[in-house]
Amino acid sequence: MRTIAETKFIGNQALVSAPVPFNLDDGEYLVSIEPKKKKRSLDQNRYFWKLVGEIAKKENGDLSDVDTLYTNLLQMAGAKYESLIIKHEALERFKSLVRHVKIIKQQVINHELYDTVWAFYGSSQFDTSEMAQLIDTTLKYAEEAGVPDVNSYWKGLLND
Repeated sequence: MRTIAETKFIGNQALVSAPVPFNLDDGEYLVSIEPKKKKRSLDQNRYFWKLVGEIAKKENGDLSDVDTLYTNLLQMAGAKYESLIIKHEALERFKSLVRHVKIIKQQVINHELYDTVWAFYGSSQFDTSEMAQLIDTTLKYAEEAGVPDVNSYWKGLLND
């Protein structure tokens, strides 16, 4: 996306001005105005990762499988993802580039094996409400996993 204009609001009216000339090729264009969403906070991020660490320690004894847990939590929270079909032989390389990948199914197309995957957007791309949904999902998961006193983490993080 490219910014081509500045917008100021006066009451309920928008004043749109182009501070520098811009050139658009021939064609039709659509301009839309959407409310800006606030990015997830650092406190939300710290709280989430503290919970993930506690769940991983409870389930595995260490932090060795945090990426799988994280991807599962993204899926449970209904996080955004892209559904892609990738040649099976390229899957490991793809997973090294995109950490949050869930394999959905395998299929043979023209005698070659392909994987259908969901590539999740990471929480660094979330707004505050998306992050709150992920934290709520993680809290429920933590309670079911038997992580003690999960709600006290937030207070502790704020006092660190």
